Amino acid sequence: IAGFVGTKSGSAYNGILYNYEIGTIVQFPQTGKSALTENGNASLFGKYLDAVEYAKGRGTAVYTALDCWNGVDGAKRSYTLGEGVTMNFLYQRSSEEETSDENDYSVCMLLTQGERNFLFTGDLEEDGEASLVQENDLPRCELFKGGHHGSPTSTTNALLSVIQPKIVCVCCCCGSTEYTKNMANVFPSQAFVDRVALYTDRVYVTTVVSDNENGFTSMNGNIVIASKEDGVTVQGS
Repeated sequence: IAGFVGTKSGSAYNGILYNYEIGTIVQFPQTGKSALTENGNASLFGKYLDAVEYAKGRGTAVYTALDCWNGVDGAKRSYTLGEGVTMNFLYQRSSEEETSDENDYSVCMLLTQGERNFLFTGDLEEDGEASLVQENDLPRCELFKGGHHGSPTSTTNALLSVIQPKIVCVCCCCGSTEYTKNMANVFPSQAFVDRVALYTDRVYVTTVVSDNENGFTSMNGNIVIASKEDGVTVQGS
């Protein structure tokens, strides 16, 4: 959510919600225990909520994924993004039930282009993935954005056995020990790789780190997916 807020220069922020005309925002339906303040200052989450209110004041429609599923106040389950391309919001029980793991509040979306499917599940964890499989008729997927940065607690066999992805992309700082010193669990974790390897060897990460004299340094990167008549290609920076 940092990109939606941006950084402050003078009295203004430069994030996406402040600097672009946004037609519709679809966000998580619940937030659990997310703190609005940290050490007496507005937290990033609090700043995000402020940015959403700013966008609403400029005419942006703001819905939750549950609003979309239920068709509330003009929200829709499916949005047409272009000719033959639709964005379809999915249901899982944590959309309206409390959970002890905030990651299971993640918005889940299936992008479809003809017979090709691309699945995005945010930081959804094991229980959320089980619910996603039970509550939706999920197809096999051309691409799956790996759950929770490739953590060992996401991208479970229960989900993979259904979607059987041809390509898996992971948004993470590959090899960084920022969150754990256990090398088996750094993103993307060994357990994640082992499970995905049963279905594809086409696994891509957005960033890697270099082990230089100053320790690990992250290097920004991007993954660009192009879906054309002759197939799906992946390019990286």
